[in-house]
Amino acid sequence: MLWSFATQKIFGENGKVPVQEHRDLVQNRVSELESEIRALKNFHNTLSPINQLPAEILSSIFLQVSSVTREDSLLWIQLSHVCQHWRDVALDCAALWSDVSFFNHGLFAATMLSRSKNAPLTVKFDEIEVQNRQLAVLLKIADQRHRLRSLTLQKFGDFPLRPLLSEITAAPILEELRLCGNADNCLVPPFLEGGAPSLKHLQISGCHLKKWAHLPLGAEMRTLDLEFQTGITKSGKTPSRQDLFDSLQAMPLLRKLRLAGVLPGGIHHEPLPATFQPIPCPNLQTLEIVSGPRQMIDFFQKLRLPSLKEICISFSNRIVYKAELLEEFLGSLRELWSDVVEGGFRTLRLCHLSHDEGSNRSLWFEFNPPTGSSRKEPYTLILANMTHPNIVQAMSIIKRCWDASKLRVLDLLMRDKTLREVDWISAFGDLPEIRYIMLDDAIAVDHLSDALLNQVDSGTEPSSFIALHTVILEECFVEQGPLRRLAEGLKTRSTRRPHGLASMRVTRSMQGRLGPLNPLRIHGIDCWGINKEEFGTLMNNIPPEVEIVWDSGRTGSGFVEGCVTTWT
Repeated sequence: MLWSFATQKIFGENGKVPVQEHRDLVQNRVSELESEIRALKNFHNTLSPINQLPAEILSSIFLQVSSVTREDSLLWIQLSHVCQHWRDVALDCAALWSDVSFFNHGLFAATMLSRSKNAPLTVKFDEIEVQNRQLAVLLKIADQRHRLRSLTLQKFGDFPLRPLLSEITAAPILEELRLCGNADNCLVPPFLEGGAPSLKHLQISGCHLKKWAHLPLGAEMRTLDLEFQTGITKSGKTPSRQDLFDSLQAMPLLRKLRLAGVLPGGIHHEPLPATFQPIPCPNLQTLEIVSGPRQMIDFFQKLRLPSLKEICISFSNRIVYKAELLEEFLGSLRELWSDVVEGGFRTLRLCHLSHDEGSNRSLWFEFNPPTGSSRKEPYTLILANMTHPNIVQAMSIIKRCWDASKLRVLDLLMRDKTLREVDWISAFGDLPEIRYIMLDDAIAVDHLSDALLNQVDSGTEPSSFIALHTVILEECFVEQGPLRRLAEGLKTRSTRRPHGLASMRVTRSMQGRLGPLNPLRIHGIDCWGINKEEFGTLMNNIPPEVEIVWDSGRTGSGFVEGCVTTWT
């Protein structure tokens, strides 16, 4: 074998120099060769096509790959272990380390902070238990407040935020701030006393303020999300109505607003100047309010919302409701937003509406006006966890206050299983466009079948549910008898159905799972209760006009994924 001159020289020194000196010469030569091998391997890697890319492009690839896993793990760090060139590029890419992670008890967070150089920082800390080493890193981050771009502090157990936040006196490039702490955390100066002029997203829950003015609200705000369980401050005082309106007026770019427990308690008693004009919120598209109904009505009357697309309203759980108050509230909303409700509602949801005036139930109302796009979603009504008396009562109020004539999808999540035949007809039977009904209870199937078959049994032509063509059953026990009666009831509507319904799809959890709909269909999703033999008997006894489709992952329940009118 042909050795290099340096290696041959060492071999030639054998017996000519002392043994220890010769061993040192050999070891030095081994180290030289190992260094040469590493250099050759590194040079070999640089000739790889991907390593011909400029470092800026390779860094961009690293950032894209890391974004996929960095929310859940530190696996992306393996990018820096592939070869020396990749490691050099990764270590030199400050943005790769500026999204500081607290995985592994925060042991690596300090290293990431040092490698981020002077890049803008994104920090998310959501640990229940705060350890000393983590707190030390958070304090270092607070000391770098001049380059904080996004800060999220949530959970935090019983640890007080105030000592940490007091270090962040100003944040000139901060765009996102999320603070989700416990009731003992109080936001007071010097926190952001010097301002946060670039702040666009602010979310605060579980904290207290001494003054509304301590909130870092500014002209760049796009999203404001405030949630307080017992009022803004320790004393439970909410901001004055004037303070709230002044803040909204100072945020002309605001697109999303959520206020829970924020509206002033006596808002409808506070006088406003005679010259007061409604506050314009020209860009507000999404509004979510949690408060009492009268407070909300008064609040809405003082705003102009020309771009509003989505409204979500929750009544506080502690409020006691009467039917008259609900009707007044819905009627007032219709008047206030007459310009956006003319096309009817897209989604209206009621849940936990108690029929007992003395109970402490809550009502939740959601209204999505048309978006202005050419594609119209089917009008949907969702009634969840309601008893049959307040379903009937709520429907009566809805019909008086809103245009329910174009309702197409009815989704009932039953708390009370006693929605009787007469209730079905009185509450929903006169709605001419209902095409889909979704149920999660077998007893409700029985009563719906009674309602569909009642007029046929009496010899009169069906006049209720005339557009109904699909019933969806989700996660419930069903037997062949009720299904057969339901199929018979659907069949009676086949001659009265309006044209052009076959292509309509459902917009719920099964959206995209249903293909183009046949004229009449029963669709079971994760249901059980029928074995193979019973299914075959059912198929022989249902009207041929009705299709039965089962979608289920239940392997032992007698249902097969994608089974359509036959058992496979």
